[in-house]
Amino acid sequence: MDGPELQQRYQQGQRDFRGLDLTGASLAHANLTDIDLSGAILIGADLGLATLERAEMVGTELSGACLRGAHLQWANLGGASLCGADLAYTDLRGIHAIKAIFMGTNLTQADLQEANLAWANLVRADLQGANLATANLNWADLTEVTLSEARLDAANLDLATLNWADLSRTSLSRASLSRAQLLWANLCQADLSRANLQRADLGHINLEQANLREASLEGAKLQGDELLGARLWRTVLPNGQLSA
Repeated sequence: MDGPELQQRYQQGQRDFRGLDLTGASLAHANLTDIDLSGAILIGADLGLATLERAEMVGTELSGACLRGAHLQWANLGGASLCGADLAYTDLRGIHAIKAIFMGTNLTQADLQEANLAWANLVRADLQGANLATANLNWADLTEVTLSEARLDAANLDLATLNWADLSRTSLSRASLSRAQLLWANLCQADLSRANLQRADLGHINLEQANLREASLEGAKLQGDELLGARLWRTVLPNGQLSA
């Protein structure tokens, strides 16, 4: 089935398109609200600026697809594969994407507020300037991810892996990173005010000019002088003592 045929059937009332092979389909600007594309193959498909609100895309194969500027609010992308896909400027608020694969995906300036990305694979994804406020990234793999200038206020990153991640100038105010791994991560000028970093692994982390006001680092692992250059005020240090 190609893009025009799918749109025609959709306009006739069909919503179930599970398991179809839509490789390379052209669906740019299409209105596909409430569509079910679970298990479908959309490798290299063009869904730029498409509307996919509340779409069911469980296990959908979207590697290399273009979803730039698309609207996917509250879509279900659980277990979907979006390796190398272009989701820049995409509206992904409230998506359910547990165990989804976003390896090398372009998510620049994407809106992921309240998204559920628990156990998701975001290795080497580009999320520069993205909004992930209150998102759930529990157990997510964010190794070598780019999150510079992103918003992660009040996000849940407990047990997440952020080794070698770029979090420079990122806002993590009130975020929870309990037991997260941040080896060699760059948090230069990041805002970590009131953040929870208890028992996190912060070996070789760059916290130059980072804001750690009222943050908790109790039980966190440090290799040496990682806190030199950071801004501390009433910060709970790894030994449990309160900074000046």
